[in-house]
Order: sequence, then structure tokens, then C-alpha cells
Amino acid sequence: MTPRLTSLVTALLVLLGIATSALAADVATTPRVEARLISETTGIPASGGTISIALLERMQPGWHTYWRNPGESGEPTTIAWSLPPGFAAGGITWPHPERIPFGELANYGFPQEVLLRSEITVPPGLQPGTTVTIKADATWLVCKDICIPEKATLDLVLPVVESPAANTQWQQAFAASRLREPAKSAAFDARFAASDAEVTLFFVPTLNRMERGIGAHFFPYEKGLIKASAPQVAEPRGGGFAIDVPPAYKLRDPEKRRTVGEVTGVLVLAAQGSAPAQSYELTLRTGAVPPPAAISIAAADLGLGQAILFAILGGLILNLMPCVFPILSMKALALIRAGHTEHPWTDGVAYLIGVMTTFAGLAFALLWLRGLGADVGWGFQLQSPLSVAILAYVLTLVALNLSGVFQVGGSIQGTGQGLSSRGGVVGAFFTGVLAVVVAAPCTAPFMGAAMGFAFAQDPAVTLAIFLA
Repeated sequence: MTPRLTSLVTALLVLLGIATSALAADVATTPRVEARLISETTGIPASGGTISIALLERMQPGWHTYWRNPGESGEPTTIAWSLPPGFAAGGITWPHPERIPFGELANYGFPQEVLLRSEITVPPGLQPGTTVTIKADATWLVCKDICIPEKATLDLVLPVVESPAANTQWQQAFAASRLREPAKSAAFDARFAASDAEVTLFFVPTLNRMERGIGAHFFPYEKGLIKASAPQVAEPRGGGFAIDVPPAYKLRDPEKRRTVGEVTGVLVLAAQGSAPAQSYELTLRTGAVPPPAAISIAAADLGLGQAILFAILGGLILNLMPCVFPILSMKALALIRAGHTEHPWTDGVAYLIGVMTTFAGLAFALLWLRGLGADVGWGFQLQSPLSVAILAYVLTLVALNLSGVFQVGGSIQGTGQGLSSRGGVVGAFFTGVLAVVVAAPCTAPFMGAAMGFAFAQDPAVTLAIFLA
């Protein structure tokens, strides 16, 4: 390794270390999200008990993060706790979400602000006057026109006291969030019935306000049950109210539908006058539902032709997005090489075949994994830290090579860059393969609608949209 290369690699590692350590604080700020770890009390009870610690996310205007079921695209926020011995953390207590239109899709999430609360169990016998450090590794996906995954390591240091007081700084935020947490109520006769074309959600509540289903919207905990982008309109029926909504893939397919015996989620009733919105966690079981009083006209779906057009337009716009810059140089070099060959069109065809073959392979892999029940989406191959690390090092070496720091000889060429650097149809083919692998998780306007439509369709339609 040359001294110049050694210096560059050392500088890169130092910068990575600085970026990582800079995240260890009680607040982390990105251009899109301010994430903060907060406590409902001013300290830790020395005698033990439970306290509420929360991740507070504040988004810039237009950006949103996701609920536990993100809807037709997206990923929920996750929190991994690191606690002292004897402490234990419960799961996230999710406030009810909002339905957020996203092109032709719909997300379940939180614009502006969300407080994600967890109960921390404190062991007895702590020493007053000492301190306790609570650490959380948080990850979230924040979206506007594009989606950006972010993460932070947050530390919160609290004193051990005999009797902790309420934290007045965050008291109002905790109170507002608790109002949005679903009540666990058994005062419902809730059932559902599903067919290939429609899912009927039927509720017979006991409260007069709820019997009319004013502003009702049901958010299932599990993905793939109902079409999130379809409007939900409650109508009086059979002593209660019903919501008819198109099914998603798990309830549209007869084989998968037979395995769904119950649906758990949150029923949200919109605010009425001075009364705030109310939400209830409940479980709907399969059963008979009353027929509708009249046949309703379903909302028009995004058609196959429009989805393919959106996929093509999104692919063209994608070439201008920053996340594909690493592969633009490879495309440019491939075009330059093709201009000096006897039959330049053959390289273009080989590049196209490489792109199409890789897209088809990713589509088949995604459909296979979803068929097995895995909750994966577009760019799933880069959810593996090992895959991300390998691509990061490969692209770093490619950048150093293109910058002239070192030259890779023919005998030691790496598999990816070596194959894509060859001349002729083989090099063009593997340039297309590498381009897809690197750019797969990127998105652009129009692509979200097309991909969401594809994931809700049969395999043949999904493959057609992927290849567009």
C-alpha cells in the first residue's frame, strides 16, 4: 500500500470514528429530524419501580416517520436499549398514527412530532446520590419526496433520588402523547369478513358517539391485510357500523386468507368539536357481518399502464438523484469504451441485459421471501449490515482507483469491479449488474406509487413493473 493510499484510508477511518462518537448524546439532529431521549420524571427511584422514558422525534415541515405498521411503504422506528444490570425495558407504547397520502400510496405515520414511550423497570436497592445512564440506539426512516434512513445513539443520565418529581420540561409532551395511546377496551363486538375483492370491518360499540362511526379509521398492526391507500368510510349497519375496504395481498389470496383468523389494530375516531380524537385497541375475529344497505362504488385503483409509466419516469429521474452518483462514473466509462468498439450497440444491449436480469432476480427473490412470510420491501438486500459494508468498501476502492491513487492489475481484479471493468459485452453486462445492486434502494418521484402498486399485485404484474 502506497503512503498516499495509507493516508487516505487512515483519514477515512478517523472521520468515521468522529461521526460515530458524535452521536452519543441525549439529542441528535439531522437536517430532517431532531431526536431526543427524555424522561417523565427528574430522577430514578432508589426503591425501584417503573419510569417512563421516551424517544421524542421532531420532524421538519413536510417530513414524517412511521408507525409500527408503516402502511404501503416505509419502516417503523426501532429502539434498542442498553441498561444497567437489573433494569429492563418494555416495548414501545405507540400513539395512534395518521394516514399520510404518499403519491398513489398511503403511509401510517407521524408528521411534525411523535413521542415513543417505553416503561423502564427499575430494581430496588439503588444508592441515592448516584447516577444511572440509560442508552438507546434508535433507527428511523424519514420521508418526504424521498426517504432517508437515519440513526442515533442517545444517552440519558439521571440521578438516583428517594422520590422523583415530575419533569415539568416534558410533562405536557408526555400528557399529549398519552391521549393518543389507544385504550384497551372490551366494549366491542368486532368482526371482519374477507373476500378476493373486499374486506368488511364491522364494529358494534356501546357508546352512542361511536355507534355512528364518526370519522372512524382502522389501522391494523400487521402489514398486507387491507389497502392503506383506499379511503375508509363508515356506514351504519346491523346495530353498529361497518367499513368496506379493498384487501391487500394477505387477505386477497385465498390460501393466505385461510391462515388469518383475527386482525388486531387500532380504531381511531376523529375529533368532534372540543372532544379530542379517541382510539381503541381491539381484535376483530372472522365472522358473519351484515350486508351493506346499498352497493358502494369502490375508489379507482392505479392501473397497470399508469404504474409502468410511473416506473419509467421514476427511473429516468433517478439518474439525477445523489444516491446514484457512485455509478454514474461507471456508466460514463462504459459509454466511452463503447464508442471505440466496432459494434458499440452490442455493449449497450449487454448493459441492458445486465440491468434487466438483475432486476428480475431481485423481484423473484423479493416475491419468494414475501411468500414465505418475510416482511421485506424494495432494497431488502441492503438491510444486511454485511452487504452494506461490502458495497461500501468496494465503492471506496472504485473511487480510489478512478482517482488514480492506485491501479488494479488484471491478475488481482476484484469480482465486481474487475468484471465491470472488462471490455466487451461481459464488462458491459456486469456494469449493469453492479449499477442495479448499488442503486436498488434509491427512490425518486413516481417510483413510490409504482412500487407500492407492484407489491400489492400478482407476481406477473409485479415482475412487469420491476422490469419497466
